[in-house]
Amino acid sequence: MRVGIVLGAGSVQAEDAWVVQFGAFGGYVYPPCGGIIWYDDLVFHNATDAPLSVQALETSNGGSTNSVPLVIPPHVTRSGYGSLNSEISSWAPDRRTQLWAVHLDVPRGVTVSSRALALIRTPNPEYCGPDPGPTTLFAGPALPIVRQLVPAGVPQILLSADLGESEKFGGRRTNVGIYNAGTSTASAFVELRRGCDDRLLDRRLISVPAKTIIQVAGPSFSPDTVPGCTALNTTASVNYAVINADQPTFSYIAVLANQLPPITPFTFSFVR
Repeated sequence: MRVGIVLGAGSVQAEDAWVVQFGAFGGYVYPPCGGIIWYDDLVFHNATDAPLSVQALETSNGGSTNSVPLVIPPHVTRSGYGSLNSEISSWAPDRRTQLWAVHLDVPRGVTVSSRALALIRTPNPEYCGPDPGPTTLFAGPALPIVRQLVPAGVPQILLSADLGESEKFGGRRTNVGIYNAGTSTASAFVELRRGCDDRLLDRRLISVPAKTIIQVAGPSFSPDTVPGCTALNTTASVNYAVINADQPTFSYIAVLANQLPPITPFTFSFVR
């Protein structure tokens, strides 16, 4: 906890928050020019009667030398998708990358959420040029707002690292994201386990440079090569991950269906 800024009215208590930001091409949904681009969407709401300022304390993957605070008027909501707010865009690394983490200073009274967005372009079948067709924006699942880093040597248990019986609708792929907040390269062991009997399905060692977030292909397995459950503590399709790093970190697991375009049947919002 630290002192935050109230414009023209002294100071308020503020809290840490780490967020993941990205902008990445996700492949061709309708070849040759109908593609998908993944974005994050940070949303802030000021529930107080005074303007408040959200500040970027540190940006991963090289850092940002031009960060500008985001000023939120009283009882106003502000979003970071696209170029709606240049302040949020200024938190990106100077040397732009597809994925980065930002350590924020968020004043008390400001609610913050984040979610994934999928921008899909449906091409004109007779034309593939600079503007080949209309786009549709799909809102995806909530993304983590991290309030505290996990100390070195403390296992991180990430439940629900599955999509149910995904093999019946084209299968799935698993990505692991790890942010290393330390000053030395982190070694992180990633285990994928089955919920029904806690059986180890796969294990990998991932190296993460200091002050950097990476996302890599996660542990995987073929259901046909794994014996059946020896217990039924959960349904057979439930998987979870265990991540243990030797530096302070936070991590996440993203499991995506191979089916394109992605279909999100619902969204779910909750107080964090």
